[in-house]
Amino acid sequence: MAATASAGVPATVSEKQEFYQLLKNLINPSCMVRRQAEEIYENIPGLCKTTFLLDAVRNRRAGYEVRQMAAALLRRLLSSGFEEVYPSLPADVQRDVKIELILAVKLETHASMRKKLCDIFAVLARNLIDEDGTNHWPEGLKFLIDSIYSKNVVLWEVALHVFWHFPGIFGTQERHDLDIIKRLLDQCIQDQEHPAIRTLSARAAAAFVLANENNIALFKDFADLLPGILQAVNDSCYQDDDSVLESLVEIADTVPKYLGPYLEDTLQLSLKLCGDSRLSNLQRQLALEVIVTLSETATPMLKKHTNIIAQAVPHILAMMVDLQDDEDWVNADEMEEDDFDSNAVAAESALDRLACGLGGKVVLPMTKEHIMQMLQSPDWKYRHAGLMALSAIGEGCHQQMESILDETVNSVLLFLQDPHPRVRAAACTTLGQMATDFAPNFQKKFHETVIAALLRTMENQGNQRVQSHAASALIIFIEDCPKSLLVLYLDSMVKNLHSILVIKLQELIRNGTKLALEQLVTTIASVADTIEEKFVPYYDIFMPSLKHIS
Repeated sequence: MAATASAGVPATVSEKQEFYQLLKNLINPSCMVRRQAEEIYENIPGLCKTTFLLDAVRNRRAGYEVRQMAAALLRRLLSSGFEEVYPSLPADVQRDVKIELILAVKLETHASMRKKLCDIFAVLARNLIDEDGTNHWPEGLKFLIDSIYSKNVVLWEVALHVFWHFPGIFGTQERHDLDIIKRLLDQCIQDQEHPAIRTLSARAAAAFVLANENNIALFKDFADLLPGILQAVNDSCYQDDDSVLESLVEIADTVPKYLGPYLEDTLQLSLKLCGDSRLSNLQRQLALEVIVTLSETATPMLKKHTNIIAQAVPHILAMMVDLQDDEDWVNADEMEEDDFDSNAVAAESALDRLACGLGGKVVLPMTKEHIMQMLQSPDWKYRHAGLMALSAIGEGCHQQMESILDETVNSVLLFLQDPHPRVRAAACTTLGQMATDFAPNFQKKFHETVIAALLRTMENQGNQRVQSHAASALIIFIEDCPKSLLVLYLDSMVKNLHSILVIKLQELIRNGTKLALEQLVTTIASVADTIEEKFVPYYDIFMPSLKHIS
C-alpha cells in the first residue's frame, strides 16, 4: 500500500483492489493473515484510510462482509481517531466525506448496512458539533430534517437511528427545532404499520429525554409521548426485544420526574410484565428493575402508589422460588458464585433495595404474612425463599423488625434442622445477615443461642456445604461480638472447632475436600482476632493441624 501515501493523488484501480484484498485479509480465519493485515492497515495514512474505507462502504460489488469490515473501521476511525485524522484532511476531502456519507445512507438498500452507515453518520455529526453547540455539518442536519418531512418510511428510520445514537445533533438549534423533533418522534411512535419504527422512535424519544435530564420544561412538553413509549415497551417485549424496556429503566434511574404524569401507568405495565411467565427472565427482571429503581430515585412519588408495590411483592417472592434442584449441590467442594442472571438472585436483590428505598413502615407489612406462609410450606424452595426474603428485608426494615426480632430469630434457628440441606444453608445465611444488619445488639441478645446453634450445625458431618455456610455465619457473628461475651464460650468453642478441624483435615487427606476446612480455618482466625491475648493458651491446640494444612 506504499503508493497510497501520496496525499491528494487519486487512487489507481490496482490500489483500490489492493485495499479490498487487505479488508478481506482482516476477516481471514487465519490469525497470521489477520495480524499481517492489521500491521499493514495501521501504517496507512489517515487520508488514504478515510477515502478507501468510504469507497469500500459504498461499493455494493465489494461483498457484504468486506463492506461491513470497512464500515466498522470507518466508524472507529471517525470515533476514537477523529482528532488525529479528520482535521488534517484537505478541505475538499472533508467536504467529499460529508457528501458521500449522506449519499451512502440515502441510497443504501441493505437494511443492516444502512444501520451501520447511520452509526457512522451519527459519529461524524457528534464530532462536528463544537463545544458551543454549533453544528459544522448543516447539510447533514438538513438531510435529517428533510427525512423527517418525507413520506419515506426508510428515511424516517434513518433519521430516528441517527437521532437515537446522537440526540444532541441539533446543537444550538435544538430549542428552535423542538417542534420538528417532536413531530418526528410523535408521527413515528404512532405508526401502527411498522412495529420497528415504533420501537426505534420510543428509544430515540427516551434518548432525547435522557440527553436533556436537567430540562424540566422539556419533560412537560414531551410528556404526551410517554403513552406511546409505554405501548412500545409492551409491544417490543412480546416481540422478544428488550431494548425499549432497557430505555425505560434508564429513564427511571436518571429522569424519574419525566414519568410523573404517567407514573401509575408505568408501574402497572412493569407489574404486568414482571408477573408474565411467558416473557424471558431478563425481561421480567428489567420490568421489576423499573419499580425498584423508582423506589430509590422517586421515593415520595412511589409512596403514593403503595397498592401497586403491594401487588409487586408476591411477584418478587415467586421469582425467589425459581430455584433449580441440583443433586451435586450437597457434595460440591466450591462455594457457588451468585448467578446474577437467575430470577432468584435478581429478586432477592430487588427486595433488599425495595426495603431500603421505601423503608420498613411500607415494606414490612406487605411482606411479613407472605414470608410466614412460605416458611410453613412443604416445598423446600418456598422455605428457602422465605428465609432469603427475611435476610433481604432486614436492613431496610431494621427499626420495624427490632420489636419482632426474638420470634424471628427463634423461627430461623429452627430451620438449622430442616430436612433439606439448602434450607439449612439459607438459615445460616439469614443468621449471618441479621448479625450484620442488627449488630451489635443482635450479638448481645442472641449470643447464647446463635453460637451454640451454629457450632452444632458445623458438626453436621454429612454435608460440608451446610458446614461451610454455618462457619461463614459464625465468622460474621464474631466480627461484631463484644470480646467480653465471646470469652464466655471460649472453652467449648475451642473444643468444638478443634474436633471439627481434625475431622476436616482427615477428609482433606482422604478425599481432597477443602471447602468446609477453609471456612473453618477462617473461623478460628476470626475468634483469635476478636479475643486477642485470651486466645494465646489455645495456640498449641491448633498449631499442629494448621501447620499440616500449610
